[in-house]
Amino acid sequence: MKGKSNYNSIDYSYVFSAKKKLELEHSKKSATNFGRMKNKWTAAAAIALASGSVVLFVPTGNAQAAEADASVKTEKVETNKQADQNVAAEGDANKADGAVADQEQQKQAQQPLQDEDDDDQTDQDTPDQPVGQDDLDEDYYKSQDQPVNTPDHIKGNVQDAWDQGYKGEGIAVAVIDSGVDPSHKDFQTAPTNPKFSKEDMEKIIKKLGHGRYVSPKFPYVHDVDTGDDDGIKENTEKANTEGSHGQHVAGIIGHADNQNDKYVVGIAPEAQLIFFKDIGINGDNQIAAGIYDAVKVGADVISISLDNNLYVQDLGDADQKAIQYATDHGVVVSIAASNDGNSASVDGVWGKKRIYSPGSDAGNYQPFNSGTIPTPALSKNAITVAAENSAIGEHNEIGWFTSWGPLPDFTLKPDVLAPGVGVISTANNNRYAMMNGTSMAAPFTSGVAALVVQRLKETNPNLKGAALVQAVKGLITSTATPWGQGDNIISPRQQGAGEINSGAATKSQVYITTEDGTSVLSLHNIQNTTKLNLIFHNLSDQAQTYTFDDMGGAYTEQHDSEAGKFSDTPLTDAQISGDNVITIAPNTTKITYTLNLNNIKKNQIVEGYLHFSDSNQQADFVVPYLGYYGDMTNEDVLDRDANDKEDPDIAGNYFTNEDGYVRGVADEYSMDQLSDENQQQVTKLYESGRVAFSPNDDSTSDIVMPFAFLKQNIKDLKVEILNDKGEVIRIVADAHDVAKSFHSDEDNETSSSTKDEKYEWDGKIYNKKTGEMEVAPDGQYTYRFVATLYNKGEHQVQTHDTPIIIDTTKPVIDKIAYNKQTNTISGTYHDTGAGFTDYSYGTVTINDKTFGFKLNDGNQNNFDNSDKIRAIL
Repeated sequence: MKGKSNYNSIDYSYVFSAKKKLELEHSKKSATNFGRMKNKWTAAAAIALASGSVVLFVPTGNAQAAEADASVKTEKVETNKQADQNVAAEGDANKADGAVADQEQQKQAQQPLQDEDDDDQTDQDTPDQPVGQDDLDEDYYKSQDQPVNTPDHIKGNVQDAWDQGYKGEGIAVAVIDSGVDPSHKDFQTAPTNPKFSKEDMEKIIKKLGHGRYVSPKFPYVHDVDTGDDDGIKENTEKANTEGSHGQHVAGIIGHADNQNDKYVVGIAPEAQLIFFKDIGINGDNQIAAGIYDAVKVGADVISISLDNNLYVQDLGDADQKAIQYATDHGVVVSIAASNDGNSASVDGVWGKKRIYSPGSDAGNYQPFNSGTIPTPALSKNAITVAAENSAIGEHNEIGWFTSWGPLPDFTLKPDVLAPGVGVISTANNNRYAMMNGTSMAAPFTSGVAALVVQRLKETNPNLKGAALVQAVKGLITSTATPWGQGDNIISPRQQGAGEINSGAATKSQVYITTEDGTSVLSLHNIQNTTKLNLIFHNLSDQAQTYTFDDMGGAYTEQHDSEAGKFSDTPLTDAQISGDNVITIAPNTTKITYTLNLNNIKKNQIVEGYLHFSDSNQQADFVVPYLGYYGDMTNEDVLDRDANDKEDPDIAGNYFTNEDGYVRGVADEYSMDQLSDENQQQVTKLYESGRVAFSPNDDSTSDIVMPFAFLKQNIKDLKVEILNDKGEVIRIVADAHDVAKSFHSDEDNETSSSTKDEKYEWDGKIYNKKTGEMEVAPDGQYTYRFVATLYNKGEHQVQTHDTPIIIDTTKPVIDKIAYNKQTNTISGTYHDTGAGFTDYSYGTVTINDKTFGFKLNDGNQNNFDNSDKIRAIL
């Protein structure tokens, strides 16, 4: 399956560079800089031939050439044009007198992937981070025929929208991010027909009581964290040397289209930019404050490449409530999906060979729900954006790091794909940087939204408020192009409706919505027959006729357990029925299709696309759909225990004391003898029934802390303590909206879902007689998780029990005897509490000499290191 895009209107003549120019480009490159090229040619070399063609030697050893001949296929021309532009992007990166970053900073950020033997490595771009920043030779890049970010524009069909007359005139786009440098030369050209004059904005600023006018390009800036509107620039060492996140985002949207200085150009170059600096110094990011102010200032679009830690749609959440406010006031919000990959893409599990990068599109197990999209990106009315590279045709790839959907209740997200790999944009101090991440894809989409808003304000001025937002989102989503692998689709949980098509979104007279007001079909729990209800909106005064196809039918997910890869495979016994030809009258028309499932197995995903095209193949519309057939609570939501005979899927549940010592293995002193062991190996050693602690206020094992790993986001997670009769004697915690365990890009690890002090048990229970919390008596207890899932089903409430022992009685050594003849001391030892494990270790000190010995029978004790049981002098 290949995406359908029309690139015929683009001038590719600049691909066929002259030999001298190519030699000049090549002389400015090094092997390191070729490692920074955007696409699969990361190890390629460009060679200039006398004929003027470009040959790329790719890692597979195959060569592709684009000859200056009319018979050359478009795909090859596109491919080599892409490479040529990446060469141009590098500029004078290696000039000793021009580099901003040192040699290490110029290298592309990489993530080495290793299996447990460290003999299998792969390199990846680090998401949402600067890959490098160079002081580029202005004379060199001015000589280029096209801006260096032209591949991104071609991928998103931006020129088509520009040719229709839409460049963002009269539109204001707000950005909420880390800071901006408005003095950059690419921001000095005043927009054509700006929405705000200086006088207009000064009146708004006076009314708001904060904010500052900077220039026609930046009529309003405000620091929502500190209120210091003079310090709007992200003026840190990292921002000034590697690239400012907010500056990069702003440039993607609104680089000016400077005819004499065109190195990079924004998606909406004539739009004004309203900037809210938010670096989260007051705790969570102040996203909501920025949204409310953006609406009050008069923004048409808001771009957000930040997130907070909530994973469920909830209008009680401040950010989501603010987005609803923006929607109701006719302001479109575009948000980065985040960079946490598939939720099953966890760090390596001990005992298993991991051949993928954690936080990617490959995983250790097949989850019920692969989603890792946080708030505010999961907001219903936001355009949630995943990332793709800028290659065309067979080299097209989705960013390996991009967060997957769906949401916990199986609502389908993300909405679309946009370029977010190897994106070059503005950096502080008149420089440029290359970055990766959905943080780059969101502003691309914000720029496209600005063009669509401009079009609708001109052609359909009656659209206001939420109806305008729905139309903009509907046009962008409905006209996207889904990509596939071979003849099969790529999951809409990864790409939404597919690749954004700017020209189609600004041109189309029709868009599609569904019953929930979005432009995707979130079917949730489906049965053998499911209705697919669509609402077609025709903005013209003419009827439109389209042909329907199901793009290969319905699909489900399969997982390659060896490689970790996920892919979609057809469901042969699933069909979609309905009219093959439909006519859409002006205004709205409701059309229904039916998804029929015949004799397919239970408990699997069902997903796919509905596709509509006109007879001239000039208009294409898609609607992605997602449902689950079976019991949506069938998955065991908690991972296996770390000591389970079967390897856990994530990391395995275990308990520690307040100092991080794993419980159920041995006491702290004995555990110190295992300090050279891998932590995950140690967790596998604990013995069920021997998890114990001694809450006696001696600062040693006074509390017990659970490290539990959840496969799903949980609606409610309660912790109960039961006595030896099975009676609940204490509720330790009752938490809501608990996040699953996945590899966090921000933390660079797979964290326990219960890594929080509220889940700790201090051994105390409530004494009804005294009205006080008191330490429970020594004995056997049960630590129970009670998890309530978001989805309904037979197993919506699940429990997980761990036996816990309170043991405040010290072990005893007695019957000590000294044998003069053999010069030995003997005795017995015993414990009335938790007892000893295979790893328990004891010492006896006599005359300042310490002797170590095993505490279990020798044949059973696993301490076999003689250094650990000999006398310590």
